Formats: sequence, structure tokens, C-alpha cells
Amino acid sequence: RIVSAKDVAALHSVEQDLKQAYGDPPRATRALIDLAEVRILASALGVRSIARHEQDIVLRCEAAPPVVEKLKPARGTVRTIPAGAGGLGTP
Repeated sequence: RIVSAKDVAALHSVEQDLKQAYGDPPRATRALIDLAEVRILASALGVRSIARHEQDIVLRCEAAPPVVEKLKPARGTVRTIPAGAGGLGTP
């Protein structure tokens, strides 16, 4: 049910059901819920994939501006690479 949640509200509903049935989730379950939320929110912004490259987190997306805007409060640096430009060792 966690993985099949289509939006954050559905995910939170599943989380509440789990808490009512079993109490606070173990660390592994919490991580799965957190990752599902990242997947849902990233998908809504047009992110096609998320990967780690050395110390960077690489988001491949349909359009960079909405993603860059959402990441402004995050620590670190946000850089964009034009589509088709390769970068980070990829063609």
C-alpha cells in the first residue's frame, strides 16, 4: 500500500492505518514512507529519475525551473545542465 499511494494524502492515510494497527513504525518502514513521499512529490514536479553521482544528487526532469524553485531552501548548490548536454559522465 505504501508504494501504490498516488498522492501524499493517500500515503498519509496508509501511514495512519499502519500506526493504528502496529504503533510507531520501525526505522525501515519510516524510510520506505519517506522515500515514497519523495517519489510522489518529485513526480508531481516532472522529475523522471533521482540518482546519486559521487557527492551529488542528480534529478533528471522535464523542466528544471519548477524543481530549482522548490530546492531553493535546501542546503547545497543547484545546477542545471541543458538537455542533451550530457554531464556527470553521461552521454
